[in-house]
Amino acid sequence: MAKSFSRNAKFENAAGRAMKVEVRRDPGNFLEFEFVIPSGDHKYMCYEDLRIEYNRDRPVDVVIYLEGARELGETHILPADIRANEKLEFNFLNGAITITRTRGHFISRLGLIIKLKQVAEQIKSRGK
Repeated sequence: MAKSFSRNAKFENAAGRAMKVEVRRDPGNFLEFEFVIPSGDHKYMCYEDLRIEYNRDRPVDVVIYLEGARELGETHILPADIRANEKLEFNFLNGAITITRTRGHFISRLGLIIKLKQVAEQIKSRGK
């Protein structure tokens, strides 16, 4: 879920299979957290989730790969991509994971605005 007062990036899976996102911290390649994005679905993540401000001397690596098929390849994104883009769309084309970055307006990326949009969509769907 989107954090209310942070700029959030929408991680959207456009591939035909579920994708896994891992956040690892160096040195040591320790797994901080991971989540799965089902095919055709999305999840929100914000720069604050990476907890960089608490561990400035330990770089963060964000890795994306097809769930259960890491041997097919993986791709890395920078924490700055999460901070700078409204949407990161992942796809699997020609044997490689591709990323389409979409910049957006600051206001539309705030978690509070995202939550309000989700509530409006739920109200609309109940009215039909």
